[in-house]
Amino acid sequence: MDFEYSGFAFQQIINKIKKVYRFITYFCIKIILRMKLLIVEDEKSLSDSIVSYLGHEDYLCEQAFTFNDAMLRVGVYKYDCILLDLMLPGGNGLDVLRHIKEVSPETGVIIVSARDSLDDKIDGLKIGADDYLPKPFHLPELSMRIFALIRRRNFSND
Repeated sequence: MDFEYSGFAFQQIINKIKKVYRFITYFCIKIILRMKLLIVEDEKSLSDSIVSYLGHEDYLCEQAFTFNDAMLRVGVYKYDCILLDLMLPGGNGLDVLRHIKEVSPETGVIIVSARDSLDDKIDGLKIGADDYLPKPFHLPELSMRIFALIRRRNFSND
């Protein structure tokens, strides 16, 4: 049997293999490994919306509405990713971020804040946040940023 593959046919096979790999990677992260998230947000309605949306995306979500609650949860529980507002009753979200990086430096953090100044973004990223998403934002975009952060952390050694 003679097999003759053109460069185009070979590229199509490679593209299909890449699609299957991405599909398998996606489900390994989202279904097999149920990721635990902490949403630190003082606006209860926004926090509830995030929890509802991400719950349908198979994330296990917990909530903290104040600085003190966030500090307590971060000190006691482990999370794969923390969504962190900067303006919290009782304290500053950047202090929560410093605490997160002290007790659990491997935890991914995405700042979600109405404070959209360049200085806030730079300070948050310098302290150790992985991403900064200004409010208002779209929930599908937030979900993909979480997914990308967790994917990078879980497959960074491969």
